[in-house]
Amino acid sequence: MNPIWTIFKKEVRDNVRDKRSLFFAVLYGPVLMPLLMIGPLLLGMHRNSIDFEEPKTIAVVGVERAAHLMQFLKANNLDAQEAPDDFQQEIEAGRIDAVLEIPTVFDDRFRAAQPADVLIHYDESDEDSRKLKRQLTAILDRYDRTLRQLRFQARGIDPRIFEPLNVVENDLSGEGLEVPFIAYIVPFLLLYSMMMGGFYLAVDTTAGERERQSLEPLLSLPMSRISPVLGKYAAVFFFVILSMVLPLITSYALFSFLPADLLGSGIDFGPHTFLVAFVLGVPLALLITAFLLTVAAFARNTKEAQTHLSLAMMVPLVPFFLLQFMNVPTQTVTLLIPIISQFKIMEMAVASQAIPVTHFLLTTAGSVLAAVILLGATIGLYQRERILL
Repeated sequence: MNPIWTIFKKEVRDNVRDKRSLFFAVLYGPVLMPLLMIGPLLLGMHRNSIDFEEPKTIAVVGVERAAHLMQFLKANNLDAQEAPDDFQQEIEAGRIDAVLEIPTVFDDRFRAAQPADVLIHYDESDEDSRKLKRQLTAILDRYDRTLRQLRFQARGIDPRIFEPLNVVENDLSGEGLEVPFIAYIVPFLLLYSMMMGGFYLAVDTTAGERERQSLEPLLSLPMSRISPVLGKYAAVFFFVILSMVLPLITSYALFSFLPADLLGSGIDFGPHTFLVAFVLGVPLALLITAFLLTVAAFARNTKEAQTHLSLAMMVPLVPFFLLQFMNVPTQTVTLLIPIISQFKIMEMAVASQAIPVTHFLLTTAGSVLAAVILLGATIGLYQRERILL
């Protein structure tokens, strides 16, 4: 039987029996981390979003004092109804979200072309009350602009006279200010999940076996010392790739609950974006596997390996925060840098930009080359007796 396959099955079986390792490989990184990071973000966006097309009822004090305003509110899906006398207590109790009060002098000031006051009563501590207040304010601002233009026109004045500049913005980047942060969430989650997925197996299969003195009998078997390295590498890679696929599924499921227009125009979290993330993740999984195995192999014992790899868990954080404050250009040199290139390409995918095939080839080449170098270093260590010390 092929020794690589034998070692692979043995390591996978042992890792499945380890409940702690299995928890981090298939539950913590792949499921809990997306829920903890993406879940609150999407929930907050959904709660703070206002659907102006959804018909709602607004309580009004003095409905009869501003019939034209009530018609405008109804045209904007806010149906006015008379507010109760104790509306302040009703707002405090949470039974009414907000109340629009029309003062008794409103109609007189309105006809005299003087500023007419309106009052919005709401509860800042209540989320639904804040949302209705923002919606009502936006509609009243629209009403105010409409009346201003009509009054100018009634007096034979072109409203555009008071608008000397008409600033038109043309954003050539094809993305909003929020795109980089949102785009980097998915590759960050994948990186963190893959690191966690292979962490414990990488420690146990190298430094752990050396500490249990089970590595020497393995290397004394009549086979090339490359075989155990490749077998262990394949086992760690199996759990790393598993820890990449599962958070992709979880993240896609979370984003699918969000209306497509809520994130903003030009932002895409559809199947194509997650397919790009998968394609980028495979060579990255090869690199992370080699990285984990190399660090653990050069450690003298389990404790040292855990310490080194715990520090290595900072790797996903570096590009995530670095790219928030630095403008890294997308060019050939950048695309050859592992992790940085995956983040930049994901930014293009989320921003609905066309991604050249050369970008995928360059980032894959950079990640695979780094993985080969690290794997070669591990094989070189296994060729020496130092691995048993």
